[in-house]
Amino acid sequence: MAERYAVTTGIWEAATFNGGTLPGVGDTVHANGYIVTIDQAITVAALSNRVGSIASAGGTFRVSSPGIVINADIYAGTEYTLSFTGASSSLTFNGDVFGSDTTGNAYAIYHNGTNLLVINGDVRGGSASSAIA
Repeated sequence: MAERYAVTTGIWEAATFNGGTLPGVGDTVHANGYIVTIDQAITVAALSNRVGSIASAGGTFRVSSPGIVINADIYAGTEYTLSFTGASSSLTFNGDVFGSDTTGNAYAIYHNGTNLLVINGDVRGGSASSAIA
């Protein structure tokens, strides 16, 4: 399992990540202070905006395309980790969801409530104040 991280703001493509390749199964992917737009189905071990071994804390992943499927666990760090707000879209999330252990009101998934969100996994709040998953 490798630590992968964004090196620029952009869409989910090879040039957005360290090593110049797409993260894959088994990789923990950090936003690393950038905004990464997920525009395709992905399967990785985890998405996070927590500090990593190399990656910095912060940043976020956004979903704006309809019908996306994400297979990953998600860990909130310093702000919301995954934002899902596109109009007339749906998101299926297969994995466990964890709130922040360090920052209050740092949601794992921010959802505006007008779109279909399906979570197939456990949802756990973090240990920080108001750390809602």
